[in-house]
Amino acid sequence: WGWMGIERWWAGEEGARDLWVSQPGSVQGTEGGSVTLPCSYNSTREPRLGSYTWVKEVAGARLELSDGTQEFRGRVSRAQDRSFLRERRADVELRDLRPYDTGTYRCLVKIPTLGEGAGNGTWLQVLKAGESGQPRTPGFSPGSGRGVGAGVLCYQRKLPLTPDPQPLPAQPWGPPQLC
Repeated sequence: WGWMGIERWWAGEEGARDLWVSQPGSVQGTEGGSVTLPCSYNSTREPRLGSYTWVKEVAGARLELSDGTQEFRGRVSRAQDRSFLRERRADVELRDLRPYDTGTYRCLVKIPTLGEGAGNGTWLQVLKAGESGQPRTPGFSPGSGRGVGAGVLCYQRKLPLTPDPQPLPAQPWGPPQLC
């Protein structure tokens, strides 16, 4: 899988920055294979208690990435509790990848003494076996927002972190993809 930059989102009161979450901008996996969605966090104090959740953002809603969710049942493994608290890792592995797993996944971390934090999202691209993952449109560079040649580019809109209406971020679009 490939990394395309690490995104951060700061949590806590403005200026406090007690907790921040990092996750790569994108990863790739092959249909039928497995992929690890990496997530780490840093904090100003040692966490003693906490939790994390991964969600897939789908059509204005959040779908929890867990064995309890029908779409992912039997295909999800989480980092162990000691990895979460000692190593500050909140990774999740998704097995038996399917085309519909392609999408944006967000890591959410909650430490009661520090607050809550969320990564900016990781774009998971599930490739067919033997597919290279290289763009098919000549002159197109992932993440650049530019395309040259034939083809139509689509952008996935990033969703606000809460269901309440909020101003969208400065760059509200996910990575471009062929339609």
